[in-house]
Amino acid sequence: MFGKIDTDAEQELAATFEIRSIPTLMVFRDQVLVFARPGMIPGAALEDLVDKVKALDMVEVQRKVAEQEAEHARQEAEGQQKTQQARDGHGLGGEAGDDEAQSGG
Repeated sequence: MFGKIDTDAEQELAATFEIRSIPTLMVFRDQVLVFARPGMIPGAALEDLVDKVKALDMVEVQRKVAEQEAEHARQEAEGQQKTQQARDGHGLGGEAGDDEAQSGG
């Protein structure tokens, strides 16, 4: 299925997908964005792209997406934990540095 979006009328959608140039080609398969590129693509290249997207192992693609989402969530949680520690006064070099100074090391 092919679609065209009026980014002036659908500004929220354009922002969600970070569309900065017109035209921008985006290809989705099984609700996963598998290709995005600003600019025109010649007909033969577009046909080749469609063939490649059809040939994708979507089980593998879904696995990689899940891994990336889990890694992003882990990094975000670590960042929030560090922010909270800094707010609580237990940031980098906090108590560990105090222990070293007391032991003479």
